[in-house]
Amino acid sequence: MEFCGYSVTKNGIWTALEELGEECVSMASMSVLVNGSPSKPFHMERGLRQGDPLSPFLFVLVVDVLHRMLEEAVRNGRIALLLVGGEHIALSHLQFADDTILFCPSACGLLGCNEAVLPVRYLGIPLGANPRLVKTWKPILDKVEEKLSQWKAKVLSKAGKLVLIKSVLNSLPIYYLSLYRMPKAVADKLIALQRRFMWCKGDGNDGIPLVKWGLVQAPKKAGGLGIGDAMLRNTALLFKWWWRFSKEDCSLWKRIVCSCNNLNSDAMLATQQLPNKGGPWKDICHLNITEQRIKDKMLAGLVMEVLQSETMSVWRGVVPPRIELFGWFVLVGRVNTKERLSKISVIPPADNICVWCSWLRVFGEDWAIPGTIKELFESWTSWHKRKEEQKRWLTAFFAVI
Repeated sequence: MEFCGYSVTKNGIWTALEELGEECVSMASMSVLVNGSPSKPFHMERGLRQGDPLSPFLFVLVVDVLHRMLEEAVRNGRIALLLVGGEHIALSHLQFADDTILFCPSACGLLGCNEAVLPVRYLGIPLGANPRLVKTWKPILDKVEEKLSQWKAKVLSKAGKLVLIKSVLNSLPIYYLSLYRMPKAVADKLIALQRRFMWCKGDGNDGIPLVKWGLVQAPKKAGGLGIGDAMLRNTALLFKWWWRFSKEDCSLWKRIVCSCNNLNSDAMLATQQLPNKGGPWKDICHLNITEQRIKDKMLAGLVMEVLQSETMSVWRGVVPPRIELFGWFVLVGRVNTKERLSKISVIPPADNICVWCSWLRVFGEDWAIPGTIKELFESWTSWHKRKEEQKRWLTAFFAVI
């Protein structure tokens, strides 16, 4: 804390703030929960606890001094700079949160570190690894397989499986997908793990898929279950770099990329001669997005629009998720209802179009039951304009089916 006070004084920060920070650190106390009851408070003797709101501020004060010391060492010639690209951009160190990288000749004995070789892991990314190889993605595949293990599938409903698949896909591979182009073999393996987990039976054996996986991946507003396509998510995350290249002017990463690949920082990437080498940056520059592929996605979206009016209203949160999912399966024709069994000639057709419903007369309504479940769902959800009334009728629909 004395060093933090010295740093505050040298930076010209208000002295009263220094005294206040010292009091917060030296006078703070904490208690430990023992069997649900807090113990007697005691003072901390080894600094603030992890997660304390004051910790980042004190850390910045200390790490700023390290930054200035490294700059002074460069000026005195104690550390040799790393010159990057054709413009010879000078780098001595990079700092991100509590991680610091020094760019200097090997000095393991001086720094007290072990010598390592590429690839190495930094901030969750394997630096120096070839992203085109499946083995580079093996840590991600192993984590996904661990999260989507078969014993979890035995105790979860299909709605629970759906939630777990979404959470795993949206969290685990994001770092990789934001920088590396995912090979198709890796995408196929991810889909295989998701499909096996989603459709497996209660005894752990493989089950029969109820719908096409493309429909499961489609957004809910397009009639799907909203799991998402990992390849499309990968493309969207990589396109972020195109957007940042056009919006950011003086970023260090942009200067280095332009210097190493002979790019004009003032022009759009689409108007320049893109590099044919350069590892991940080459894959980012040569994203396989053509007009025909965009057209195909648009046509696929138009096909999905047919289901939008029928299934979008299912996800209102008026009933538990497992009942919503069951209703969705009913509407897409994947539950053996009497209507579906009559269509495949398992049971004789039943004409119920002209059967008048006496139950609605209690509410002063005269209404004929529609001929199909889809028509029933549309009529019950679009009958009333007020949202509260729509939710009531939607709840009634789930209760009836």
